[in-house]
Amino acid sequence: MLLGQTVMAPTAGATYYGPWMPRRGNGFLAVLQVFLASTTVGNFTVKVEVQTKNEEDIDPSTALSGSITVNDVGVEEALFTGCLELVRYSTLTGVSTDRWCTCG
Repeated sequence: MLLGQTVMAPTAGATYYGPWMPRRGNGFLAVLQVFLASTTVGNFTVKVEVQTKNEEDIDPSTALSGSITVNDVGVEEALFTGCLELVRYSTLTGVSTDRWCTCG
């Protein structure tokens, strides 16, 4: 979960992984809001995917279908279903030399 956190990509396409969390249900609505970015419209992309696994599974995990992609300051959402015991966010960001944004 990225609540008011600034995400900085050291290279274009860097991936961040959130902590594993209990699923608390089979599905959920994920919302991504980008407040501020280091570049102009269309010069960055923040793509959030959700991974899931059972407690006893080792990485790599299974990606749930769907994702959220934001190319500008704003809000996007996606519905995810089919969660196993644990879920985490996987965030890919940056397509140019300007690679930071503040998300919530």
